[in-house]
Amino acid sequence: MIPMPRGYHRHGALRGLVLWVLSQSPANGAEIISTIEKMWWGLWRPSPGAVYPLLSSMVSEGVISRRPDGKYEITELGMRELEDNYWVPQRRPLSVDSALEELDGYVRYLEEVGSTPGALSGQRAKMLGIAERLRRLAEGA
Repeated sequence: MIPMPRGYHRHGALRGLVLWVLSQSPANGAEIISTIEKMWWGLWRPSPGAVYPLLSSMVSEGVISRRPDGKYEITELGMRELEDNYWVPQRRPLSVDSALEELDGYVRYLEEVGSTPGALSGQRAKMLGIAERLRRLAEGA
């Protein structure tokens, strides 16, 4: 486990993670903890002793609310805080140009991975299928 600095949650990192998780969908405290742990690939799991007091204070501040089913959801105030104070990854490209730029990045990654013998073994059919779909798109453009 990677050691986390003392007071990590007080510096806003945990707060930002909670806001981001809730911007995706409502969740209860245990689900929030589990989602954050998955985001960190199991290397860090926020403690309930940090998460639940933070959730209570965030409800008091009005950035999240607690539903009758016990799940928390982000409010408009929370969305503004998330957008104004934290870098939020885009879920999908905003334009064709940005999608092609991202696709180019993936191709470069696969080229590097493919330089290791056998690294892409078993993927030929899938890659050819994707290439064929892209070829049809390019021909229709």
